[in-house]
Amino acid sequence: RRAEEADLTRIKKLEASSYPADEAASPERLQFRLRNAGEWFMVCVERDTQEIVGYICSTAVAGDLTEESMAAHDPNGDNLCIHSVVVEHSRRRLGIGSAMLKQYMSEFESRAPPKPRVVSLLAKQHLCAFYQAAGFDLMGPSPVEHGAEQWFLLQRAVSN
Repeated sequence: RRAEEADLTRIKKLEASSYPADEAASPERLQFRLRNAGEWFMVCVERDTQEIVGYICSTAVAGDLTEESMAAHDPNGDNLCIHSVVVEHSRRRLGIGSAMLKQYMSEFESRAPPKPRVVSLLAKQHLCAFYQAAGFDLMGPSPVEHGAEQWFLLQRAVSN
């Protein structure tokens, strides 16, 4: 389902526990994404308890991903930038992330035009195969620097 303001407390905790401090989005950045790009912010909830166990958030940018473009949201952007695909640590490696990404992309692709022409994301090398299995193409090292490690650009073209 789409994320709501009431979900932010849980989302912030998941973000902080899933990324090193120099890579995690700040609470303000998460709130910005929800308020300005809420249509691209989805949560995964546990069926019985309705507890949030994961989320995916994105913003749209015009053109290539840069540190500046990724910090903003252009509602008319032609490139949807996925910032986070997060699953609660104790529930990882159970297929939840793959299922979330599959559902997210299915909903994206079923939207009526206009919509971004490409979906992009940055990932560390050890996660590239995960995204490639979800239909993303590895484009190579990203010039965007975020934290200490090298990031790689992956993209998936979509039809309008």
